[in-house]
Parts: sequence; C-alpha cells; structure tokens
Amino acid sequence: MPDFPQELIDRFVDEFSDSTEHLKNLSLVGWPWVHRARYYLFSCITLAPQDPKEIKEYHDYLKRKASSTHRGSRYYYNPLSPKDRQLLHSSLAQNPQAQKLLLSSITSTLPYVRSLRLESSIRIGGGRKVTAEEYFHRWLGFGSDIHAADCILMRDLSCYEDFIVKRKDRWNSVDLPWGHQAGIHALPFRNLCSIHIQWSVLCWTPFDVHHMGAGDESAVSPGYQLGMLLRSCADTLDHVSIDEYPGYRLEQYNSTRNAEALLDIIFQNAPKIKSLCLGGLMLPYTSSSSDIAFPDHTSLLERNRPVYPSGEEVPNVSSDDSDFLTAKYGHPSSVDARRANNLSLERFFLRGFDEESLLLIEDALWNAGASSTRTTKYLALSAMPASFDYIFLLSKLRRSLTHLTLDMDESTLHLELRFPDLPCLECIQFMSHSALYSSSLEHITRSLCQSAIAIQSGRASRPIGSQPLPIRTVELLHLGFHHAIKQNPHLSRRYLKLSAIDAYLLRMVRTTPSELMTVQIKSVTVDLTESDIADALPMSFETRCLRSGETNEWWRRHAYL
Repeated sequence: MPDFPQELIDRFVDEFSDSTEHLKNLSLVGWPWVHRARYYLFSCITLAPQDPKEIKEYHDYLKRKASSTHRGSRYYYNPLSPKDRQLLHSSLAQNPQAQKLLLSSITSTLPYVRSLRLESSIRIGGGRKVTAEEYFHRWLGFGSDIHAADCILMRDLSCYEDFIVKRKDRWNSVDLPWGHQAGIHALPFRNLCSIHIQWSVLCWTPFDVHHMGAGDESAVSPGYQLGMLLRSCADTLDHVSIDEYPGYRLEQYNSTRNAEALLDIIFQNAPKIKSLCLGGLMLPYTSSSSDIAFPDHTSLLERNRPVYPSGEEVPNVSSDDSDFLTAKYGHPSSVDARRANNLSLERFFLRGFDEESLLLIEDALWNAGASSTRTTKYLALSAMPASFDYIFLLSKLRRSLTHLTLDMDESTLHLELRFPDLPCLECIQFMSHSALYSSSLEHITRSLCQSAIAIQSGRASRPIGSQPLPIRTVELLHLGFHHAIKQNPHLSRRYLKLSAIDAYLLRMVRTTPSELMTVQIKSVTVDLTESDIADALPMSFETRCLRSGETNEWWRRHAYL
C-alpha cells in the first residue's frame, strides 16, 4: 500500500466519524489509521456493573431457543425478538466480563477517552437493568435476614450448597470496572473532558474499613473518591455532572460549610470546569395510558437513597472529605480556595432538589463567591419546588444569561418572566411534561408578550419626530415536550390548544407599523411535526416563523464530543 500523507488519512477517517463499524474497519488498515480511528471510537464510554453469570445463562438460553425455532418445535410460535437476536450475537454475551478486559487491554487508548459515564444499575440477563439496591437485597440477600430468606439466590440454592459461600462467589464474580477492592478514583483516565456519575455507583465500593483491609477509612469515602477522580483530570476537565446526590438538606448539617462540601471538592479539584450539572433524588417521569398525568414534585423526590450491601446509606460529601484532601495536598481553606479560584461557570443545570437544598446551593455558588455571576450564560432548571423563587436566581445572573431552559410545571404557574429582566437573552426553551400545566405555558408566554409590547402611554408621550424605540431581537424560542406528548398527536395538539398561546406567539414573531414592539422573537421551534403545529397554532404558523425542531439540550452538548 502506498504511503499516504497523515493529513489525508485523518481527513478520510473524519468522514466516517459517525459510523462505528467503518471506524473499526479503518483501524485495521494500518498503524497510521489507528490513531485517528481510536480518537472517535473511544471518545465516549459508559461503565456499569455487570453480572456475567446471569448474562451467560441467558445467552445459553437464547442459543437453545434459537436452535429450536423451526416448524414443529414448541418455540415456533415464540421466535427470538430483534433484541434477543442482537444480544445473542453481541460481544457482551459472548464475553460477559468485557469491561475488565477493556480497561486492561486499551491502556494505550485511554488518552482518547474524553467523556466518561458511570452508571450504577447492574446489567443482568435479557439486557435487563436493576438498581444496585435491588441487586444487593432481592438478588443476593444482603442487608438483613429477611432479604436473605427471600432472595433469588436462596431460591436457587441446592441442598448441598452453602448460601454464604455461594453469595460470596457470586458477589466476587460481578464485573466492576473499578475493581472490588478499589474506588472509582482508581480508574486510569487522565484526559477526560466530561464526567457524569450517578451517586449510587459509589455503593459498589465497600465503605467498611474491615471489608477493605485498608488503614484509612477516608481512602474509600465518596468524597475522597470523587476528589481524586476529578484531580486526575483537572487540567482537561470541562464538564461535571452528578446525579442522584442525596445531600444538601439543611437539617443534616451542623454548619453551612458541611452543606458546601460537595461544591468545595469540585472547585478545589477541578478548578477549570465550565459546565456543572447537579441532580437530586428524583424519580423519572412516567405517563398514564389515559392522559399525560405525571406525579407532582413531592412524589418525584421519593427515590430511595443509595445503599451499600450492608443496608447503610451511601453518605453525601462531608467537610471531613474536604479537610482530608486539603491536608493531604496542601490546599488552602475551602473558603479561601473558592475565592481564589472564582470559577467561571458558563453552563449550570439544577434538577430535583428541595427548596432548602436550592438555597444552600445558591448561597455556596454566588453569595459566597465560589463562581462569578458575570460568566454564567446557560441556565437550565428542572423539577423545581412549587414555591421556588426564580426571580432571586435570575436576578443574580441577569447581566450574563443568554440561554434559559425552564420546566413548565407547578413552580412556573405564576412566574412573571419578562424580557427586560434578562437583557442579554438570546434563546429561551420551555419543556412541557404534563398537560396538567398547560396554563403555566400560557401564563409565562403571556408575560413575555406583555413585556415585549411597548406601553401605549409611553409611546404617546414620546416627542413628535423622535426616533422609534429600537427593536431587540431574541433569536429563538423553543417549545419542547416529553416523549409521551410527542408520540400522541391528539394529546400534543390538545396541549397547545389548551395553553392558548397562538395569539401571543403571533404578536411576538410579527412586527407591524401599527404595533410597536420592543422585542421580537426571530424564530420559534416546536418539538412536534409541522402538521401538528399547523393544526394547533394556525395563526402564528402562517407567519412562517414557526417550524418543527428537536429539543436543544444545550447544557449537555459539547464541541469535543
């Protein structure tokens, strides 16, 4: 094969960056092709626990079923589903402990990994995922005698097998990418740009010092693990996302410094991050069959807290973790460190915390000077408490905010959102999860429309011959919907009609000489088909300023992925 210039090879590989199969084939051409192919193949990986025994047993079952799917067999009327066929031929089923092999065999490629996602749900046979708590208790019987007596492992126990020995063998065989005797900080990544971690993933690392055989309990504490993982990639890390975090409730702390401990660890060990997502113990949205009816915010905060096999809760980060890292690495005190760093967060996303927690987060971030209020351009707020004070937070960021995302729920029913309050706003996005709150979308759209129209008395009082007020253009208003609304055309059209926003959108997207506008929306995108939009919003659709568009989750998109 002739020697091609490396620049030409890189450009050729770039053309197939979206196809995993093509990248795999190109990496086999020769060493000059490997580097660029791996740059895309290993750019983003997800690691989660796996039960190889369950996967192998289910794979063997699929093989038996596949060999019997012919006429005359009892399996003839129950053939393999497309998902079963995919699992039957997948590398995961044929090699259930692929993650351990992955980390040990791609050491040379780890620098290519720029995005790491750590999930806590364990993968078992059939492609099913169960929570760590369910696996500990219902499958292996950890936690108490009640769990042990009724666990799945006990049901499959032979008369000559010892339950404790069998459970230990099964537990030791679980594929943990970070190892049974190590924390997530042991993962050998050094060039990560983005990290997403579910707090429950920490329950797979024993916290009891006797289980670990270590001399220092802090070496396996959640705060230490998180701090060391962030520190290993401090020079490259740009985005940190932590979900299912159980902390921040005011009554759990003796001092506000404890409440700020998680943010202290993030800021001290990843001082260059530009994007931060924090999520609480929030259940996912679920829809009923008859209507788009979702649980209220209180029920959304009832997810069980992460637990270890012993049944003890995985703790939130405490001030002891900050003190230990400070003493070990010579950091200044947490308050001085925050003021010295003065983070320049550009993107901030909050989801599923109660009101007390939100007050503590706001206080730690901006009132204590941890982050500058002049740099945050992207803000997304989801599943806020019903009485949440949006105005306080928005007033802190009004001079810098360019992109705003809000959930249309009970908390926004009476929110007076006005364009003059956000002078730099370029894009605004409303996410609707329930038809129960269509009035919230109507109210907030009306408040924007009223703030965009010049007051008649003020227009009449202008001197004759004076220049008209300048029109400020907002580039985009986006209306996004939960998939349950999008999948049902009747419900989606009904939602928009119930919200009665057609007339308000019409006034904001069209400026006429007889109607002086101080603000004009340049474009409106709706996360529905054009036929649904035309049916639900006929007046504003005729202006051609409305079009179909996907949800723009702009707090999660990164140029390097």
